[in-house]
Amino acid sequence: MGRPPRRGAHVRDHPRPAAAVGGTGCADRCHHPRRSGPGRRCRRGDGTSGHHRARQRPHRHHHRTAIAPGADGALWCTELVAGKAGRITTTGRITEFPLPSDSELPGGITAGPGGMWLTAAGSNAVERIGSTGRVTRFPLPGPGSGPSGITRGPDGGIRYADQSGRIGRIDAQGGVTAFPVPDGSTKVPFRLASGPDRAVWFTGLIGNSIGRVQALPG
Repeated sequence: MGRPPRRGAHVRDHPRPAAAVGGTGCADRCHHPRRSGPGRRCRRGDGTSGHHRARQRPHRHHHRTAIAPGADGALWCTELVAGKAGRITTTGRITEFPLPSDSELPGGITAGPGGMWLTAAGSNAVERIGSTGRVTRFPLPGPGSGPSGITRGPDGGIRYADQSGRIGRIDAQGGVTAFPVPDGSTKVPFRLASGPDRAVWFTGLIGNSIGRVQALPG
């Protein structure tokens, strides 16, 4: 059984859709010891120097995993261990939003319709978080999907990499379509990105491969 929602987390579960399975188609921070700190100068590797402004982070050891720009002009990140999403402005102001459970294991994050979209391997779901921290969860078909990378596809839909061997697509209404990858269980799709050819490209974590999924017309 899943853990109860955490205090301060606003969550709305999206009904689990029937899976439509397709074919195989296609912070600024100085890390130099003794030199770090707000306004301190730091020697770069090329022999030049520059100013580094330290961003104060609310907590340590949250294992910030991924970061992406949002439509609100801020940057958003995932905090794997803490089970939170973070928002940081370009002036360094940080706001953290707890996800429904501290076992979410948030991974990839990307901007999409209605807010930021992130993968939650611990909940076997993709979640959307709005600017106020309200979370909508989209359960994924099949047990143990282990979603990792996520991006907005060239067709406007959200694409995610499923470590059980699929590339999935979620539309703004929560409809999920999963595309099996040939030998996907051994290649383990992990990270992905939209390409200039209107296709989504992904890496295989174990299979020493790069794959491509073509976005269908319409």
